[in-house]
Amino acid sequence: MSITCQCELWKDIRDEIRPLYIEHWKEMGLTGSELLLDDPKYAQTDNEGTLLVVTARDRGKLVGYFINFLCRHPHYDLFTAAMDVYYLDPHYRRGTNGLKLFSEMEKECKKRKVGLMLATARMDRSPGAQSIFSMLGWENTRLVFEKKVN
Repeated sequence: MSITCQCELWKDIRDEIRPLYIEHWKEMGLTGSELLLDDPKYAQTDNEGTLLVVTARDRGKLVGYFINFLCRHPHYDLFTAAMDVYYLDPHYRRGTNGLKLFSEMEKECKKRKVGLMLATARMDRSPGAQSIFSMLGWENTRLVFEKKVN
């Protein structure tokens, strides 16, 4: 079960990605909240060239993605890739599949002259992702706290 990873456009995958987003939301979403996929925002940023979508496919079938928003950081003179979401179908979370997806995302960031990549991993639900970030030399520099209000 080996995957291929590549950069794709939102407009080309938006219908195909929805079933994966639903499974992703069930696994990692904010408890008690519904999934609201802002397709117009994704389409807008895709058209502006500020959305980076890297997909994982098994013989053409979409099995994962890593999505970043690209922008100039407001505090530093750095072009930044700010993680939106990443997901790999649980059946593919073995071998080097996750590493391939994350590595391809990094490769695409380097092509775009990104100077800073920011990402999070749920401490309570994603030990595999934490391991991959460490293997790729990412530093754990921040804690993210979460509290739902109202």
